[in-house]
Amino acid sequence: FPHQYGNCYAEVSEDATSAWYQVEGQDKVDLTPGKSVTFTIGEDMNFKDTKTVTWSVTNSEGKEKTGKVTYTKVDPNASIVVMVKADKAPYIHAWTTGVGGKNLTGAWPGKVMKGPEEIDGAKYWTYDFDNVESFNVILNNGSGAQSGDITGITSDTYLEYDGGKSAKKISAPANSTAAAKVAFSPNGGEFEKSITVTATLSSNAKSGWYKIGDGAQVNLTPGKAATFTLGADMMEGESKTVTWSATNADGTTKTGSSTFNKIKEVVIPTPTGIFAYFLAPSDWNQVDCWAWTDSEKVNFTGGKWPGVACTKTGMKKNGLDVWMWKYDGDLTTAPTMIIFNNGGGQQTKDLKFENGAVYNLAGKTNESVSTGINQVGSKKAPAKLKIYSINGVKVAEVNKVSDAEYVLAPGMYICNGKKFVIK
Repeated sequence: FPHQYGNCYAEVSEDATSAWYQVEGQDKVDLTPGKSVTFTIGEDMNFKDTKTVTWSVTNSEGKEKTGKVTYTKVDPNASIVVMVKADKAPYIHAWTTGVGGKNLTGAWPGKVMKGPEEIDGAKYWTYDFDNVESFNVILNNGSGAQSGDITGITSDTYLEYDGGKSAKKISAPANSTAAAKVAFSPNGGEFEKSITVTATLSSNAKSGWYKIGDGAQVNLTPGKAATFTLGADMMEGESKTVTWSATNADGTTKTGSSTFNKIKEVVIPTPTGIFAYFLAPSDWNQVDCWAWTDSEKVNFTGGKWPGVACTKTGMKKNGLDVWMWKYDGDLTTAPTMIIFNNGGGQQTKDLKFENGAVYNLAGKTNESVSTGINQVGSKKAPAKLKIYSINGVKVAEVNKVSDAEYVLAPGMYICNGKKFVIK
């Protein structure tokens, strides 16, 4: 997980009689069948440290099943460098696999590698990969000849390529010295209003700096992160380039840049009518919603999977981005079921819809949005008034009838056996 900490979810099936999980170095925690829990790891870990979580579940027949999963904490500012020994600059095609897999170097044949750098009389070409833990590459000449797949790259790697079909891993040259660099997180891209960027000079650097636009150079300390903020003096649609320079112990200097684009602010819909929130896993870049009512065969999200896009609110809860789905159609009754997904294969299970509720990957949470996204306390809440549609379907619970107009669409409803209209 590329963060200071990672939120994990554990849930045991309802047919279990007992279950527990245990974070390495901590006590066992019992689980309740059918209930999900959240736990956090990473705050006491350094980058590259691993931690294993073991678990056990026992069914009604007394049969026990056990398992474990291992988490690795990675530096979000670190990059992986691929260096290729070749006579001419090769193209590199790189990609990740699994859920959320993507091309890292665009469409085939990929990107031309940078260089060359001469080491021991041979030419070496480089390409840096940021914000990725493991990936695969193919080297090619841009004219049809290509190597086989080189898979599972997780650290700086040296390859040798003949310019045709042959590529292989090799050891680092005897006289090679890793280049120093400055890593930005995020490494450029679009933002609204303002953005805070972390700049980290690699530990092997002797000196380094960054510069915003035509501004002054800001010196960096090797291995230490510094932050800067962009946006306050920028217009929507304006771009700003941040350049950097880093010099290693051998006196070799490497430079680079990242461009940040300020875009128009997305206006978050006022939370009234039919809506719900979702706390997205840290590796989800998009959230889509699929909402429906089985009994009436009604779909609230277009009827075509994966549904409609949710809106990123800009808020965070427990380190997770808060997304919002709001129904904007003509129906006055709420859906009965909802699914959140990332458009790429990951999704929640079928969840019962509750208007205004906050969900995560494990299901409905005990979070509230009455004063932002705040944890519900132990104080007993006052009894809620139940609001029903004309068809007898419960669509909301409110403190008083007048609150209904803030959470329901225009139409006729029933409360305490009496009809009332929201215009």
